[in-house]
Amino acid sequence: MRVIGGLGNQLHCYAFGRALAVQNGALLYLDAESGYWNDPFGRMYLLDQFFGLNARYTSTQPNSKCARQFFMLGLKLKSYYSRLLPLSMKLIVLEGTPPCYKEDIHLARYIATPYFIGYWASYRYYQGIEKELRHELKPTVPKHPSIQELLSQIRSARLCFIHWRSF
Repeated sequence: MRVIGGLGNQLHCYAFGRALAVQNGALLYLDAESGYWNDPFGRMYLLDQFFGLNARYTSTQPNSKCARQFFMLGLKLKSYYSRLLPLSMKLIVLEGTPPCYKEDIHLARYIATPYFIGYWASYRYYQGIEKELRHELKPTVPKHPSIQELLSQIRSARLCFIHWRSF
């Protein structure tokens, strides 16, 4: 699973990948590097702040511009050849546009070990593993007294939070 975007999108990528791993009885490997090589907003991978992730990291390790270009060329070639294969055997699975829930991708039983590229920002992908995700993505609370005081203030206040996103 290639992880991209800000923290919210990273959470969607993780949840999607985790759900597919559970469904296919497989391990989840995260590429937390290549999605940030040319990020236009200077974002970086942040999921490493969650200590309960049930995933392993795959390292692309190209530290030179030339090596990165070869890695990206490899992805393009695999993506091209994947178009000729049935979904269960694809090497690269692209979310496509517009980014929306794709039932065929969600319900497929994968024979190969595909590399997923996209935001995968639909709750429907990870329905059924919400409990596991809440446990794995539970942030640790720092024990520092000033943080505990701030947390106490937040918990005692009447607050409202609204997040609106549209495409």
